[in-house]
Amino acid sequence: MKFYVIKPGESGPAVFHGFGKRAKNFVFLKAIRWNDYSFYTTFDMTIFDSDANQVHVGKVRIGYQGQEPGEALFDRIPREFTTLGDEYFSLGFSHEYYESVTQYSMYIDLLSGLKDIALDVTLIDKFKDEDVLNLSLLRDVSATTVRNEYSRVIRRLPVLTDFKFGFQCVGAYEESTYNLDFEVVKNSVPPSNIHAVIGKNGVGKTTLFNRMVEAALEVGTLGSGHFYETDRKSLFGEQYTGLEAGYFSRVLSISFSAFDTYNHPEDNDQPAKGPCYSYLGLVDSSNGRLKSHEEIYLEFASSLAVVFSDSYALNDWHDTISQLTETNNFNGLIFSEFIAAYDRCGGFDAYHHAENWEFDRQFKLELQPLLESLSSGHFIVLRIIVELLRRVETKTLVLIDEPETHLHPPLLSALVRIVSKILHNRNGVAITATHSPVVLQEIPKSCVWKIYREGISFRVSRPSIETYGENIGTLTEEVFALDIDKSGFIKDLELMVGDGVTFDEIIKKYNGQLGTEARFIVKSLISNRGETQK
Repeated sequence: MKFYVIKPGESGPAVFHGFGKRAKNFVFLKAIRWNDYSFYTTFDMTIFDSDANQVHVGKVRIGYQGQEPGEALFDRIPREFTTLGDEYFSLGFSHEYYESVTQYSMYIDLLSGLKDIALDVTLIDKFKDEDVLNLSLLRDVSATTVRNEYSRVIRRLPVLTDFKFGFQCVGAYEESTYNLDFEVVKNSVPPSNIHAVIGKNGVGKTTLFNRMVEAALEVGTLGSGHFYETDRKSLFGEQYTGLEAGYFSRVLSISFSAFDTYNHPEDNDQPAKGPCYSYLGLVDSSNGRLKSHEEIYLEFASSLAVVFSDSYALNDWHDTISQLTETNNFNGLIFSEFIAAYDRCGGFDAYHHAENWEFDRQFKLELQPLLESLSSGHFIVLRIIVELLRRVETKTLVLIDEPETHLHPPLLSALVRIVSKILHNRNGVAITATHSPVVLQEIPKSCVWKIYREGISFRVSRPSIETYGENIGTLTEEVFALDIDKSGFIKDLELMVGDGVTFDEIIKKYNGQLGTEARFIVKSLISNRGETQK
């Protein structure tokens, strides 16, 4: 790609020798005699694209290392170049500039040639002490915006937004109704795009999710539950204003329980009919039967074909797989074989397009030996990842019921982090119902709700301790409120202590196979009994 610089007062392209009327893939930078705190950095950009169409893009600022106030960059920058030297750096004026640039097929070459700091954010740190960067290029925008917004436009990711919404689960009685508020703060540390709902079995977590599905697909209707805006109360007491129609672009329900009896709505991929909906699980929601391995593999092949047929989703696949392999949870699995299987089926043929059932069946046959070599946990993780890459778009609500099913702790932890990253890339939010402290380790307490039930009465609260990065034992005891005096082994120990057995005799009885917690409990029980123990 060739760049040409036009100085103030010059008429335009005609000043360059040999420039033809049908030139293609050229960029003209017309210098503007305007200064930002005495720095002359501004250029107006026009592109002649691959069809020789003239497209006005907008303004860009260019600076260089060591630039002094009063220096006119247009007197220093080369009149013609393909790539600026390493001492240069540039930044577009606005979000719209990058939206315009990315419409051009060779936009990466263009931004790279200009040493754009939104394309390569490491340049911000490299030149952070340069006055021209701070006073001119970053005059109207922060480095945070460049990193988190402009760079997302370049990668064709949706601009991140905050989420603020709540859900009211309506019961038959006033004391059976409760509210849950959810907030996602973009780019928060730790991430806030995954929320968790915890509570004992039978408290109604799965029912809550089913009501969320029904409410999200018919936003604004009352009944067993409805979503609302947390920062906009209605005129009627404490009621909140319902979410506007279309607040969620899609709802994705994920449940790998073989006992999922919920009659899921029919999958919908037509936005004109309302929020799109997809269900991922083991049960055929149309008749309640368990899907066969063949059906599950075919669904996986179909979704993976859609991901591989989209260049951006394919890039996300590579990033996600790289993250998975770093965790050592998929040691020995060669992910390139998935790409090879797709290629053998002609998937990269220009004439192939996604959602071709004949192709999907052939792709499934190629994938089946790979899939059959996986454990159920590894396959479920891949299944969830692929479905997220296929389905999640901006403002997608993902509901995950007990993700710990079939997964050992390290794999579960890796999955939570990957889901969060995909949601960050796509501007989505997830709510998970869980019994796992491993999940809570990855989520701050501001994103966790605990539901309590006593008869017909419900109440909700946040955990009493911070959950993100907390010790598993502490989470199990404090957050999940493990009632140890009702646990099976406690009853056995109580019976022995009640029979007058000493501490040493109990240890001997168990052949020394008592953990630290059990030994502590034995000592406490004996102490309460009034006996002396070693």
